[in-house]
Amino acid sequence: MNFIQIAYCLTVPFLLFMSLFGSEKRKNTCINLLSVSNLLLIGYSFFLVRQIIGLYQLGRQFNIEFSSMTKPFGTGSLGLVLLILFPLFSLISSLRKNKYFSIILLILLYCNSSLLTLSGSGILQNILMYFCLFISGYSLLWLLHKLPYQSIKE
Repeated sequence: MNFIQIAYCLTVPFLLFMSLFGSEKRKNTCINLLSVSNLLLIGYSFFLVRQIIGLYQLGRQFNIEFSSMTKPFGTGSLGLVLLILFPLFSLISSLRKNKYFSIILLILLYCNSSLLTLSGSGILQNILMYFCLFISGYSLLWLLHKLPYQSIKE
């Protein structure tokens, strides 16, 4: 699931640029795609929570006392907590399509991780997994009539 963070950092700047300087139809399409990208970060935040739980279980396995740590909550921990909580706000439809919210998420992702973790061995598999996940998220929002520029005809 780490590929979601990398794909978000690579695609969202392009979508933001196109939503600012494209034609009106292209702007609407880019806002729809940006909305789906923001929604997919919820999966990445669940991945981070699972990683923290696994780290805690590993520490308990080796009898490490977490209360004896000198700095249990520093700036790195604050960034991680923000990275877990902020994507959950994309469940609110007005925030999901907001460009400033996307910029904040992008800055959080850039500051808290590096893109150098991208390895060439499974790049095609990760691209295909992200593409399938993206198509699934887009179709879910389309079926629920939750895309930002989707007209509801009654």
